[in-house]
Amino acid sequence: MKYYHTALKGKFETHFPDPENIIDNFVDDMGNKIFTQDLMLEPLSKEFERCDAIYCEPPFPHGFKVFNERANKNYLSGYDMFCQRIQKIVFQELKNKRPLFMVTNKKLLSFLPYPHDSKPMLLNDNPETISVWNYKIDFDFITNYELISNLIQFDCIGDFCCGYGSPLIHFLKSGGKNIVGSDFDNKCITVFKDRLVQKEYLL
Repeated sequence: MKYYHTALKGKFETHFPDPENIIDNFVDDMGNKIFTQDLMLEPLSKEFERCDAIYCEPPFPHGFKVFNERANKNYLSGYDMFCQRIQKIVFQELKNKRPLFMVTNKKLLSFLPYPHDSKPMLLNDNPETISVWNYKIDFDFITNYELISNLIQFDCIGDFCCGYGSPLIHFLKSGGKNIVGSDFDNKCITVFKDRLVQKEYLL
C-alpha cells in the first residue's frame, strides 16, 4: 500500500481512519514524536527544537484547499496567509542557522527570503524545486526520497507538514535516528501513528 497525502488524483489512496481511533499526538518506543499542530493558528512547536534539520513538502495552492476540506477547516485568509506563516518559520530558521529543505512553488517562494541553494527534483514523478537555507547540497539526487536518504548525516529531522509521514518514514528506513512530525489534520497523524507502531521503516 502506498502512503502519501496528496491532492493529486489517482496516484495514491486517501486514508480515513476510524473516527473512534483518531489521535492528536503519539510518541513511539524509539522517541519519535508526531502531533497535530495548526500553523495557521500557532507558531512552530518547541518540539522541533530537538531536530538538526527540517525537511517539508508544504501544500501547493490547489492542494491547500483540498487539504482544508479533508481536515474540516475553513480558512478565509487562504493560501497567502499560509505563505506568511511559512515565511516566519524560514526567517526563524535563518536565525537558528539550522538546515531547512523545502519543496517550493512560485507562489510560496515569492514570500520567502532567497534560498542559499535550490535544485530540481522529482516529487511523485513530477518536476519540482527543493529550496534550501543554511546548507549547500553537495551530493547527487533525482527524487525527494534520494534526497532524504542523504539527510541521515543529521540525527533528527522534523517535518511540520508531514501528512502520512512518508518522507520521515523513509528517513528512518535509510538509517536516520529520530523524527519529529506535525500536521494540522489529526487523521493524518493517526495514519502516521499506525505506520510507526507497525515499524514500517524496518520492512
